[in-house]
Amino acid sequence: MWVNFWATWSKPCVAELPEFEKLHIDSKEKNTKIKVLLVSMDFVEELDKKLKDFLAKNKYTCEIVLLDEINGNDFINKISEKWSGAIPATLITKKDKTQNYFHEGKMTF
Repeated sequence: MWVNFWATWSKPCVAELPEFEKLHIDSKEKNTKIKVLLVSMDFVEELDKKLKDFLAKNKYTCEIVLLDEINGNDFINKISEKWSGAIPATLITKKDKTQNYFHEGKMTF
């Protein structure tokens, strides 16, 4: 599973989203069973104004969720002790969770 943490207000995040969409589509076409989950770090109060419009305009087919945390710092170390909290950030894990790879910064296909 590839879990990407991003926000509409981050240019590097928005720039890499097509790469994750490409991975998602490629995985479906080749039946490689890679799951891509995009976790939006946008503010809950901007869900209707900004996030929904952004997603409708770009027509991403990956699964997308909004992280609704009061204190965003509570989950950072649970994702990776290497994570400073900066985005974009990506966690790659095997289904059995025996191996994880964490990358802070922009990724490409």
